Amino acid sequence: MKMGLREANQKFSKAIKAVKAGEEVILTERGKPIAVIRALGRATGDEAALRRLEAAGVLRRATKPGPMVPFRPVRIKGEPLSETIRKMRGEVVKRYVNEPASLRARDLLRRFRPVSSAVALVELSSAVRRRTNAGELSEAAMTAVLRRVDDDRRRWELIGVTAPVLNRAEALALELGIAALDAIHVASAATLAEGLGRHVVFVTADARQREAAARVNLEVVWVE
Repeated sequence: MKMGLREANQKFSKAIKAVKAGEEVILTERGKPIAVIRALGRATGDEAALRRLEAAGVLRRATKPGPMVPFRPVRIKGEPLSETIRKMRGEVVKRYVNEPASLRARDLLRRFRPVSSAVALVELSSAVRRRTNAGELSEAAMTAVLRRVDDDRRRWELIGVTAPVLNRAEALALELGIAALDAIHVASAATLAEGLGRHVVFVTADARQREAAARVNLEVVWVE
C-alpha cells in the first residue's frame, strides 16, 4: 500500500498493522515514492537480489504479495486480443480474455512468481480500450478486466523501463533485429536473471520473443 508522509505521520499505527499483515508500505512525498516500510527478516537468495534491484531503481516491488485471485476471462469478438498485443508476453493477456491457451497461461501464473516489464501494463490497457472502441469488447467487460488488472498489478514485480534496460534492449534490437517492445521485454528478463544470478523462466506466446529469449540463454516456456 502507499501512504503520503502526512498520512503516515497521522496514521502510523495503520502502517504498522499493514506491515504485520505482510504488506509493504511505500511512503510518498508529493506522489513520488521515497521509502519503504517492511517487516524485518533476513533476506537471502532471490529476495536479497530483488531488494538490490529495487534499491538500484530497476525493480518496482509487489505491494500486495501473494497469489492472484481467480478471474473468469471475458469473451471478445474478432481476433484474439493477444494478436492485438503481439509484442507483449501473451500469457498475461490470456489471464483476462478467453482465447486459446488461456487455461495453460493461468496455470503458469499460479506456478511462477510473476515478474514483467512495466510496459506490459500500458500495452494491455491500450489494446483493451482499442478493442472496446471497435465494439469487440463490451464496456462492462473492459471495466471488469481493468479492475482485475489494477488488483493484480499489486502482486507483480515490475521491471522498470530504466537506462540499463533500454541500453540492453537497444543492443538486442541491433543484434537480433527484433522490434523495440520485444527487445524491452527480453531485456527486462535478462536484467532480472543477471540481478538474481541464475536462470529465470521467460513465458511467452510470441514466436519472435521466444527466439530472441533463447538467443540470450533465457529458459523459455512457450504458451500455445
